[in-house]
Amino acid sequence: MKQRIFHVSPIIYLLVPFMVLLVIGCTDGDDPVSAEAGPIELTSDGWKAFEDTDFESALDYFNSAIKKGYDSADPYSGAGWTIFLGSSEIDAALTRWNTGLEKPGGKYDIQAGLGFAHLARNDYTAAISAHELVLGENANYIFKHRTDIDYRDLRWTIAQCFYMETEFDSSFSWVQTLNSNFTVDDVNTAEGKRLLAIEIERLGQQIR
Repeated sequence: MKQRIFHVSPIIYLLVPFMVLLVIGCTDGDDPVSAEAGPIELTSDGWKAFEDTDFESALDYFNSAIKKGYDSADPYSGAGWTIFLGSSEIDAALTRWNTGLEKPGGKYDIQAGLGFAHLARNDYTAAISAHELVLGENANYIFKHRTDIDYRDLRWTIAQCFYMETEFDSSFSWVQTLNSNFTVDDVNTAEGKRLLAIEIERLGQQIR
């Protein structure tokens, strides 16, 4: 189960077990990546390593695919996710993802990652925009390379961000997408805000 604490992104707790030293960019001499491999193969190998939480190898593969000129969002998405979950270098992850947005290919995984990264930087408006974009196009989103990250995490993040922006009605609406039985008489009262905060925290602990 992912550990959740209210006011802190649930995804941030995925970072802690995997704090490893990542070299952003290919290293000289000890590069394990085959020089003969093409960018599509390298990207595929990167995702396999990512799924095995071998983040150092994953980043080598993704960066090699990028260096070989792969004009696709996929290796940038992979590099961003690898950096985000494998280290605390959020700015580096954002750089990879933002570059990936300029490339052809699917963008849902990049936008999902961007939302979590923006939340980690307390940029609540940007986090909401990124995750609403994903859910607007794919309401049942699942990150296929880490299936424990899905639409519920995005909904929860949006609910939390609206709460932090004191938009309690909007926060309440998103909470109800996760628990339709949750009700309060007036979410804008002190008691309503308190109950909403408790429910957000409870949902964060519940979502796997």
